[in-house]
Amino acid sequence: MYTINILTAIFDIPLQQHEAVDFKKPVCAAIHDLREKGLTEGIDTSHFYNRDEETGNSENRYPLIQYKSINGKAAITGINEGAHVLRSILDRLNEDKNRHLNKRFLFNKQNSVDLYTYQLYPDNRHLMLLPHKKQYIIKDWLPLDTYRYKAWTATQELKMLVDILDECLPRQISKMLYGVGFSYTLPFIAHTTSILATKEAIQIYHEKKVPFDCIISCNLELPEDLGIGQVPGIGYGRICKA
Repeated sequence: MYTINILTAIFDIPLQQHEAVDFKKPVCAAIHDLREKGLTEGIDTSHFYNRDEETGNSENRYPLIQYKSINGKAAITGINEGAHVLRSILDRLNEDKNRHLNKRFLFNKQNSVDLYTYQLYPDNRHLMLLPHKKQYIIKDWLPLDTYRYKAWTATQELKMLVDILDECLPRQISKMLYGVGFSYTLPFIAHTTSILATKEAIQIYHEKKVPFDCIISCNLELPEDLGIGQVPGIGYGRICKA
């Protein structure tokens, strides 16, 4: 059994799932101002951007800071080191001398947000192999790369989609497990049980893709509320209780 440390901050800011990328911008702007003032020494703020701070290039790593909407509110989840970094940044922003940095704008200058008001939810999650398969729901899942997405859209065959999802699922779970530091020695089983819904297409990188809500079965105890697939750092592919 492997335990991961999770910290979720839920802000008093209304937010829909597709707006999580917009919420990331004012948070990163506040962190930039802290850096300019020399107040982030010893804090690896690259987790908030998931990119190399010197080159600006995106890091091909599992994001330990994830922006999302939880029950219609803006939220940030930090995982392991990301949890420590998240708490450290929130502590800096809540110092009296820095509270003015919390005032930001979401979407436009008529839609202001305040990063000062939030609730913290610390948690520990256990990862382990199970003697049986357990069902989960994956919400707003973007599992398909460009080649597989084009292959499916060319046919629109449900069976082909399920086959492709079953191919992608174990690989994407493995990337998440590796990213949070969980090493397993026995193979696990994961497959797509059913497709619950397709959502409105969203812009990902240079193309539009349809997210899916799916039920999956897996013989691993998976951490709920973490993401798999493409762009889990902005709330897509969240694992939820079935």
